[in-house]
Amino acid sequence: MSLKNSKIRRMSSAMQLALGFACASLFAAPAHADLASATAIAKKLFNNASAVKETIFKDLYRVEFGPNAAVYYINDAATLVLETNNVSIQNWTQPVQKAEPITNQEKTKLLNAVLHNIRFDKLIQIKQGKGTNKVLLLSAHDCPFCIQFEKMLANAGDKLDVSFFIIPSALDNRDPQRRQNVQNIWCAPNNAKVWREGVAKATLQYPNNNVPGCSLGFADARDFHIIMNTLNIRTGYPFMFADNGLPLTPDTDFKEFKAQLDQGTHKSFWSPEVLNDYPSSLYSQFRADKASARGWYK
Repeated sequence: MSLKNSKIRRMSSAMQLALGFACASLFAAPAHADLASATAIAKKLFNNASAVKETIFKDLYRVEFGPNAAVYYINDAATLVLETNNVSIQNWTQPVQKAEPITNQEKTKLLNAVLHNIRFDKLIQIKQGKGTNKVLLLSAHDCPFCIQFEKMLANAGDKLDVSFFIIPSALDNRDPQRRQNVQNIWCAPNNAKVWREGVAKATLQYPNNNVPGCSLGFADARDFHIIMNTLNIRTGYPFMFADNGLPLTPDTDFKEFKAQLDQGTHKSFWSPEVLNDYPSSLYSQFRADKASARGWYK
């Protein structure tokens, strides 16, 4: 895309967003939306939106504008719009009357709340041993080091005591087939088996045997990257978070990796106590009470 076309696209998006803000009071934003109502709101805010999708984060929706365009996110109450360049969040906007500035401290807390409210039920789950240690794993099916890591995990079996929650992705994301592979793995009826066996064998072709209605894929993995990049947390393939919220080194040596898991009890990052401090309402209902008081909800 030329620089000129890029500027035109950005100007067009900004203008359409402004038009959406101008007519925002014409429709009611529900306090708690579902995908249908979020789609209706997004279509009015962005009349060039091609699709609205649920993300792997609770109460956060992705607004898409076509295959080569950057995505936006909207929260559940439609009081927060996050503009991205498909790498990180670039602009934070409130489509409400008399919007107030959002501080950097607020942004960091909101993003941490998003990360704490990842939908584990949407991820691929593989349990080894008793599954005591909870590990969030971002990995790519075509990444050589990821393949080595999966081979080590497969060979370790129940000698490891860990539950992996996997966000699958593709290292070569320019290849349409490898991007499609992500969805074919994620949406397979037995996605844990397809992931573990396929990656351990360095498989680069995955058939489309998707569960009806499943649309999880490369865009969902990109959402995770965007949140992490905005938090200035550098990710690669593979990348892991332990229960204590600290990255683990994806060591392909079984003893060294097991030693990391055994260093302490990792029970804080997604514990109920911590989630009480980072409820999804921090971002899903961001300033919704003020918006309501100003006549945003009618």
